[in-house]
Amino acid sequence: MGFLDILLISIGDSMDAFAVSAANSIGKKGGIAKTFILPPIIFGLFQGAMVTIGYFLGSFFTDLIGQFTALAALVILCILGGKMIFDAVRHKDSDEEPPKITIPSLLVSGLATSIDALAIGVSMSFLAVDIVFFALFNCIITLVICAVGCLLGRGIGKLLGSKAEIIGGIILIGIGIKIFIESL
Repeated sequence: MGFLDILLISIGDSMDAFAVSAANSIGKKGGIAKTFILPPIIFGLFQGAMVTIGYFLGSFFTDLIGQFTALAALVILCILGGKMIFDAVRHKDSDEEPPKITIPSLLVSGLATSIDALAIGVSMSFLAVDIVFFALFNCIITLVICAVGCLLGRGIGKLLGSKAEIIGGIILIGIGIKIFIESL
């Protein structure tokens, strides 16, 4: 797996965290730290940690499914991408106001937006990716993308909305297909 693949997976994986960061910064009261500083840090740390946990969980199963690793990565990434797209379309017309920004709500959001990173970590173990590099890189990319989301949220949060998650889902599906095709 090349650097471009890792970059695109990290970008795709961070799109739901971007959407939450952007949504949280739209007209919310919670102070600069809770609105613009803590979300990128929390989301980035959760993404890196969950990818690592997923990698080690997946390592237990790699020997069992050895020859099907590319297929497993395809299935996992397509399910995750499809779920991101489905969730984005399902919540597209929701007019619900996001809850007030609090540390506990940021932690819950960090966990919720990083569940897909757990599954990505599992697929990375099937592909024998350097998990230390991948987890740190995924953490940093998520941090940067969420920081941009927080800063631009007031303007593009309304413009992009669920489209950010749709784009992330498409990227994950595309990478899964690419991995599978390369294995043939």
